[in-house]
Amino acid sequence: DVMGRPPRPAGHTLFDRTGATNIALDAGGIAAASLVAHFIRLARSGVGPQTRSMTFLTLALSQIAQAWVLRDRSQGDRSALQVSARRLESMLAGAGAMLALPFLTPRLRQILGIAPVGLGEVATAGALAAASFFLAEGRRSISASRGTVAP
Repeated sequence: DVMGRPPRPAGHTLFDRTGATNIALDAGGIAAASLVAHFIRLARSGVGPQTRSMTFLTLALSQIAQAWVLRDRSQGDRSALQVSARRLESMLAGAGAMLALPFLTPRLRQILGIAPVGLGEVATAGALAAASFFLAEGRRSISASRGTVAP
C-alpha cells in the first residue's frame, strides 16, 4: 500500500527525532551483541581468526534478524502482505546461506581472515543475535503501543 499513500510534505525530514532514536537503539543492540561476542572469544583465544569469525558471525546474524524486525506490519491487503513476508523469508534464508559460505569454503576463509566455527560458537552467536532481535522487537512493540512508530 506504499504507492497508495500521499507523498510527504516538501519540508518533511526523512528521519525525525523518533526515527533517528529508533535507528540508534537498533544499531546499539547490534553493536552490543557483536562486541560481547568479540570479547568472549577474545578472552578465550586472543586476537586472531577465531575472534574475527565470532564477531563477523554475530554481526551478520544480528543484521539478518534486524531485517525481520523491520518487516511490513501494515494492515493492508492480506494476500500482498503474505507475498511480501514470503519474499522476505526467502531473502533472509538466502542471506543465511551466503553467510555460511565463507565458513564452509577454505579459500573464502583465507581471504576474509576467519577460521571455521564450531557448534558452540554458532550457538553463542545465534543467542546474541536473538538477544538483539528481542530487544528491537520489544522496543518496537512498546513504541507501537505508544503510537510512536509506523505499523
